[in-house]
Order: sequence, then structure tokens, then C-alpha cells
Amino acid sequence: MNIHMKPQRVIFGKWQPGFNKVQFNKLLRNLAGYSLATAKQAVDDLLEGQPIKVEIDKHTCHPDEFILAAAKLG
Repeated sequence: MNIHMKPQRVIFGKWQPGFNKVQFNKLLRNLAGYSLATAKQAVDDLLEGQPIKVEIDKHTCHPDEFILAAAKLG
């Protein structure tokens, strides 16, 4: 049996003052599987006011876990 699960998408709409960009970069790399360059670009886009869409693979991390970890960053 083949089971395919679609990744879940978490959308960050805008940067919040006090949000820890270094830790968010690490979160993107550790839980979403982003490369350093991709994580940096996502953080830069968010800092410039562009929303970002983060695809979360349920086998790697549950979207709720990712959201809770991001919320702790500020």
C-alpha cells in the first residue's frame, strides 16, 4: 500500500518586533528542513514585509509543533 501525505502549509504574514530572526532561521532549518540559504531568504523576505509559506512534512514535524516553537521566539 502506498500512502502519500501532503505537507501542511504554515503562513507567516508579517514580522513582529522582537521576533528572534536567528532562532527562526534555525527553526526553519531544523524542523522544516530548509537549507541555510533558503532559511536566510525566507527570513529576509519576512523582514521586508513579504508573507512566507512554510511547507511542513508531517513525518518530520507536526505543523502545531512548528507553530508553537515559532510562537516562543517572540
